[in-house]
Amino acid sequence: MDALILAAGRNDGPLKAYGVSMEALIPLSGRPMTDYVVQALANSRDIERVVVVGPVELRARYAGDRRITVVSGGDDHLDSLRRGLAALPSTDGYILIATGDLPLLTRQVVADFLSRCREIDGDVYYPVVRREKCEERFPGVRRTFVRMREGEFTGGNLFLVRRRVIDGAMGKAHQFICLRKRPLALSRLLGWPFVLRFLFRRLSIDQAQERMSAIFGFRAVCVISPCPELGIDIDKPADLEMIGRWFSKT
Repeated sequence: MDALILAAGRNDGPLKAYGVSMEALIPLSGRPMTDYVVQALANSRDIERVVVVGPVELRARYAGDRRITVVSGGDDHLDSLRRGLAALPSTDGYILIATGDLPLLTRQVVADFLSRCREIDGDVYYPVVRREKCEERFPGVRRTFVRMREGEFTGGNLFLVRRRVIDGAMGKAHQFICLRKRPLALSRLLGWPFVLRFLFRRLSIDQAQERMSAIFGFRAVCVISPCPELGIDIDKPADLEMIGRWFSKT
């Protein structure tokens, strides 16, 4: 399958002190942050091509590798997704989508996630990782954890998507993005029974994926992964410092 990396975020937030225009270019142990994601996917035996939607400065870095293409980002995440898809052959298979701020990703983690996806038929696969797995592997890590009936989980930044369902889901995805800071309107969209189960910590993973499937019109599958590397992204300087220390030990 092919892979798509969304790495077009401008560096105008908590990480702007690092002096680069885009987050993908933030240096980490001598390499641009997104290069770790690129190499993990390019070295995966399951991946044929990799498209990076991000800073065009990366083109020179991958000029000698025909498997890797860099295209400029769009106005938002969905526009960047469209640009990335346009750079890939139009097929009816699956595509693996990752964010560019996942530097702990490895080809072994990619292989583990894909093997778990193959165990159940679905259209969109989304990984979650248990809190205890994250804290065992990376003590002191600070992530956002959500309590479900099965335990506390953080979401991953790697998605396996059946290509043909993407166009039909774009409109609803845009609606979700627009409502992300309007909890009342988002609750109406999700449905109050769903929201109340979540608030009272009675929502199960099966119920969550069933509701997402109904809203978007595709088969959503939540994959419980043992790999915390999927959920350790970089949002703030403390994240970058922690990952830098981790690299120095390995």
